[in-house]
Amino acid sequence: MSITVAVTLDRKQLDEILEKFGLFYPWFSDKFLRRSGGRLAEIMRERAPVRTGRLRQSIVVRLEKDKVAVGPTVPYAPYVEYGTKPHIIRPVHAKALAFEVEGTLVFAKLVHHPGFAGRFFARGAYEQFLREAPEFACELMDYYWRAGRA
Repeated sequence: MSITVAVTLDRKQLDEILEKFGLFYPWFSDKFLRRSGGRLAEIMRERAPVRTGRLRQSIVVRLEKDKVAVGPTVPYAPYVEYGTKPHIIRPVHAKALAFEVEGTLVFAKLVHHPGFAGRFFARGAYEQFLREAPEFACELMDYYWRAGRA
């Protein structure tokens, strides 16, 4: 299981809209996807919980043909995003689990984990980005016109 947030453009619909304005679609779509990916990653990093910083550092942006995929790559990211149900933890490579409780080293043959509520940092980042996207696109179009369609 992994977490990926993808921003996808409907080329047919966007082509029709941009054709009416005479915009250069490849320029716009490439810039929009690149900047969207960067902004989405920035928001996701801000919203990600921090214990060691690995989760935030693992957030990557992958630009593909018609979409940009943004998400963390650490294997525990889905558990942070969606949470876990109560479960039992047993040792795998030892006879007992060892952990610290209030400064005291504790050994146990199993632990009844109470579960963990999800943090929904990726979903929250995506929802925030969706609210920003129209203004984001307008700024990019404004830049396009002001820069002489560069």
